[in-house]
Amino acid sequence: MVGYNLLESSALDQRARDRFSGVPERVSLSCGALTVLYDPLEFFVGEQQVFLSPLEGAILELLMRHGRASSKALIETFEREGASANTLDVHVYRIRRKFTGAGHFDPIETVRGWGLKLRVPGNDMQRFHAAASLPTRM
Repeated sequence: MVGYNLLESSALDQRARDRFSGVPERVSLSCGALTVLYDPLEFFVGEQQVFLSPLEGAILELLMRHGRASSKALIETFEREGASANTLDVHVYRIRRKFTGAGHFDPIETVRGWGLKLRVPGNDMQRFHAAASLPTRM
């Protein structure tokens, strides 16, 4: 006979109990292997957390939401955070160093003359854009 064991609990059951118990569920955004959790802002590659400064987190979160960011959007982000846009290269370097230093991928691609682009292995959005740019055969 197949039955339901009330003592066993799955992650889905736990999430449902948390939702009704008044414990707020954290909002998250995933791009391939990279995940950001909000309130507070935390970044993960798989299960491993990558610690970023608030400004570094704002840059990476902007890239995760849009897939890319123009220089203008990045300058607006810096101004909103109260930082100088002249330090953009330093912050991008630090993000790259924190990811590659922990043995992960480099999540940022510089598009010369335009801005930055998110580069994450397993990101379906990137594969979709790459496939959409291929010429179609007739």
